[in-house]
Amino acid sequence: MFIINLTMITIMIRNVNHAICSIECCNYFSYYGGTCQYTISSPEEIAQKEIKELGKVMDPYLAAKQQLSEYQNQLNDAISKSAGEGVSDIKSQIQKLKDSIKRHEAQLSIMEQKSIEKYKIEPELEVKLRNAQQEVLDSDLPISSVSVSGLHKALVVTINETYLTVEKDKAYYEQLIQDKYSDLPVLVRFGIIQLDGCATPQSNCDPLLGGIQMQAKNNGKCTIGLPIDRNGTDGFITAAHCVDDLPGSGDDIFQPTEDWLGWNKIGDVSVALLNVNCDCAWIDQSSSDTNISAVWSNIHTWTNIVAYVDRPVQGTYVILHGATSNLSYGIVDDPYRDSCTVIDGDYMCIDAVSTTTDISQSGDSGGTYTDYTQSTFMGMHYSSGLGASYFGPWERIEAGLDL
Repeated sequence: MFIINLTMITIMIRNVNHAICSIECCNYFSYYGGTCQYTISSPEEIAQKEIKELGKVMDPYLAAKQQLSEYQNQLNDAISKSAGEGVSDIKSQIQKLKDSIKRHEAQLSIMEQKSIEKYKIEPELEVKLRNAQQEVLDSDLPISSVSVSGLHKALVVTINETYLTVEKDKAYYEQLIQDKYSDLPVLVRFGIIQLDGCATPQSNCDPLLGGIQMQAKNNGKCTIGLPIDRNGTDGFITAAHCVDDLPGSGDDIFQPTEDWLGWNKIGDVSVALLNVNCDCAWIDQSSSDTNISAVWSNIHTWTNIVAYVDRPVQGTYVILHGATSNLSYGIVDDPYRDSCTVIDGDYMCIDAVSTTTDISQSGDSGGTYTDYTQSTFMGMHYSSGLGASYFGPWERIEAGLDL
């Protein structure tokens, strides 16, 4: 029996008389028996500290890439004006920035590998946790989410608190789930997940890129995921809930926002899937705007997508390109999390990758997830809540939309 509390945890551990460590340590070794007391920061506090540590390298790295873009624009301008001395100075600054970027990337690569190792779960235990995850998903429990968390090293079951009753309150579900999985590390939570729509306007963009604002007719503002052709036709992907068939919505897609004259129209909804596998849609581009498989990186700059990852592993560093967040970063917690919410009146659990912290804002739905170099596509954002952000993995998007 596991008694889990965010201020003190007592768990049986085999081959260890007694230990005081983090909740990850306690959850991980609980599989083997013994006793363990958790007396330090909660996993959420640890995750926030990790993001702050990551920021010490990621922030100057992104800033250096921004400065490099600005200096390259200055170089082009100086060359056009034949400013010899100015060209030399700018080239020197560019080289320094390139060297700095290389150092940051080398450091991030080392940090990411350590993160992946830290979040990895022992294979035998992960198989049992994944089996339990599927059992919960197949049950009639009113779940908001169920995941195998690399942060907690446990099965995390979140009950939708709107379904609580006097007879079936929090204590009821905690006891029910802990009794069912008494041989596994389990954490029971309560909360709801919200789809991320609605945002403040952004500028008109040409070329069309991943991470810029779009809006379906009579819908909230969202984000273009990535321009990508389908069967030889230009178009782009976004979240299906951003282009749903609300009364009067039609199939028109605008960038950055809907206008009554229709001048901002950039495409029409061709395919939209909102099911357990994918919250994704493909838009047939109708405008003459340039279409590039790239993501917005900074003012007038973008990064080309050169590779795709089916589904990132736990501990991977990711960057979210969202119309509201612009660029935010985080760490993958569970590559196979089931995120559940009410969509168009139906209760649905969607296959998703989750992060250790919530890195998104309202209006980021459809946004692109890349690696920290911003050149590898990993997935598309659709929701947030319970202290995490959720995105659909590339393998589900590719298969669902036949890309």
